[in-house]
Amino acid sequence: MSAAGLPSLRLQVQRRGTLAPSRVRLRVAAVALPPNYGWVMTSVAFTAAVVQWQAARVMKARKECGVAYPTLYAPGTDELATRFNCTQRAHQNSIEMLPQQLAMQMLVGLVYPRAAAAQGLVWAIGRILYTRGYSTGDPAQRAPGGSLAWMSYLCLMVATAVVGIRMVLGM
Repeated sequence: MSAAGLPSLRLQVQRRGTLAPSRVRLRVAAVALPPNYGWVMTSVAFTAAVVQWQAARVMKARKECGVAYPTLYAPGTDELATRFNCTQRAHQNSIEMLPQQLAMQMLVGLVYPRAAAAQGLVWAIGRILYTRGYSTGDPAQRAPGGSLAWMSYLCLMVATAVVGIRMVLGM
């Protein structure tokens, strides 16, 4: 247990002979998270709420535009179909990025919790702006929010690589 009463995580890697994956055994002794990791968790929860908000927008647009389940996209190019398709695409795009976004945020958060939480918050706000713009039916309106989210995503990608390289080098 840590000083804060939280369990700590210590991994022991035992290798015999080669570096073949079948020869590596991990033993988990305990779990320890940095003191500010709660910010990362809060940011992850906010991101989950944003994705659910996007899903609610798709459901509302589905009703307004008369697109029945399980149809993913509305046929045609009229205004209602275009608006629904843009709303659906905004949500789909977020879902496509979500696993990597959350994984990077949680991994970077183990070393830099405040920075990871801030980048997660920026990504989620970017996705809100992206969705609000794209849902107008004019795809060009997605650019400001999309750019903000992408900048945050790239920052987390670089930070994940830096943390990984530092671990490999024992820094």
